[in-house]
Amino acid sequence: MTSHIRPAVLADAPAIAVIHIAAWQAAYKQIVAPGFLATMNLQARTQRWQRNLSRPWPGFLVALDSDEAVVGWIGYGADNEVPPDCGAIKGLYIAPAHWGAGHGAALLHAALYALRRQGWRHAGLVVLEANRMARAFYEKHGFHTDGVAQPHHVGEQSLPVLLYRRALD
Repeated sequence: MTSHIRPAVLADAPAIAVIHIAAWQAAYKQIVAPGFLATMNLQARTQRWQRNLSRPWPGFLVALDSDEAVVGWIGYGADNEVPPDCGAIKGLYIAPAHWGAGHGAALLHAALYALRRQGWRHAGLVVLEANRMARAFYEKHGFHTDGVAQPHHVGEQSLPVLLYRRALD
């Protein structure tokens, strides 16, 4: 599989919103309250993505499959969820039907390259502690954590997240 990676544009908002919801519902079904996942609203999420893609930060990239359909996205840039010496990976989601096809790795490598070009020496991100699949993915790509969990609010739940970081060499 080869991914074509490009900057996200405003017209990608509906596809990104669909992927965002589908990936949450698949990846977090054993972690996040089912009621929260069931109430994720496509129209509201699309509007949120239209606002996100209208701003200069963070950077957003999308992965396209061989039919040029958006199958995943990643956000990157400065963010206060990570230490000040880190550029952030701010969300990486792939349509569940495309998990394991290499789109996530292609997006991650492109975002890490962009962070390096922006002058960052380290990259950081936060992951729900219970999301073992994402943690294994990031560890495979050189990220490590100190294992100290911090609370993160998802709906009415307080779920522990771990900070991951890696050098950008």
